[in-house]
Amino acid sequence: MTDTSTLVRSAAARVFAAQGYLRTTLHDIAAAAGLSSDNVERHSPEKYTLFAQSVLGAARTLLQASDHLVADVHDSRQARAQLAAVIEASARATIAQRNASGFYRSEVRHLLPDDRAENAAMVEEVQARIRRPLAVMRPDLEPAEIALLAAASQSAVASITIHPTDMPEQKILTLLTTAAMRVLDSSPVRPSEIAPAREVHLPWRHDDSPRSRIQRTALSLFARDGFCAVAPDDVAAASGVSVDVIASEFGDLSGLLLDACCVGHAELQRIDDDVLATAETPRDALVGFSCNYVHYSFDEPDGMTAFLNDGRRMPGEQKLEFLRMQAFTVGHWVRSLLGIRPELSLPEAQFLVFAGMCIVNDLGRKLGWQRDELTETRVQRVVLAAMATIRAC
Repeated sequence: MTDTSTLVRSAAARVFAAQGYLRTTLHDIAAAAGLSSDNVERHSPEKYTLFAQSVLGAARTLLQASDHLVADVHDSRQARAQLAAVIEASARATIAQRNASGFYRSEVRHLLPDDRAENAAMVEEVQARIRRPLAVMRPDLEPAEIALLAAASQSAVASITIHPTDMPEQKILTLLTTAAMRVLDSSPVRPSEIAPAREVHLPWRHDDSPRSRIQRTALSLFARDGFCAVAPDDVAAASGVSVDVIASEFGDLSGLLLDACCVGHAELQRIDDDVLATAETPRDALVGFSCNYVHYSFDEPDGMTAFLNDGRRMPGEQKLEFLRMQAFTVGHWVRSLLGIRPELSLPEAQFLVFAGMCIVNDLGRKLGWQRDELTETRVQRVVLAAMATIRAC
């Protein structure tokens, strides 16, 4: 029989993962646990305490899953075996807590400094358990490349926490572990393989009109603090534009975020249409889409971060519009991937596409959105590797 404290912690993790820290109340947690609010408050009167337990508990579970696998390896055969075992252990742990760990990307910013440091240390150790055998298996790689591949392999596994596509657990496990190992086997980028990306045009990037200043400022605040933490007064103070003007241009901040998402989506669609017009094969199309997505994300990190972190948490019809935009872009990738790998089912292709897209955002944050063609090409290489054994060039 599950005790009340365990029931509350489990419910809290699910609600925080679905709604985010700022949107969640103790009443929401009580409802998810099937308890009264008074009962929840008796066991944990502070929402933050439950939140920290949820985030740190998820990281600790992931780390402990591979504790028994830590050992020195001395040749490439041993290293590959250890890598495969660590990846599988991580994937099993992630699958087991899929609905209760989706806050790893954005919600950790709400942790207090000591808790954030503890979480970061556990995440670092998880990735170190991949870097160490990878360095033995692939001694030709530079440390920076090893670190990038280790982070990308974990991102591929963690991607299942941010989308609802469902399949039998064993199929998910096979799909994720295979994708992660393909990432670790991917080849370094040669200078001759760097290709220029299509130029992105967004009105708020260069226009200094009040409307553009509002959008540029708001997206920066949303990306840094989260949509729910930002008020119209914050945007007004940072942009130098009055709250009344913000209201006349966008109505409210939800309208502002939706407008920016729609404009950004239209621009991504424009450069993807260029790909469709010139691609001769599904491989050409997928390479082009991934190149566009990586370049757009690195060129407009604030907008993409706000889109991914807060779009699916918009109210009502605005959330549905976000989901339509996301489904449109994902659909392009999925159709191309199925053209390359017809043996995949539709859900399998969707899993792999979300893994690739998740890698872009996670590596972007890890690299500080460093904008140069070599970095973007490296990221694109591992994105493609997660989905299929193809090269960009």
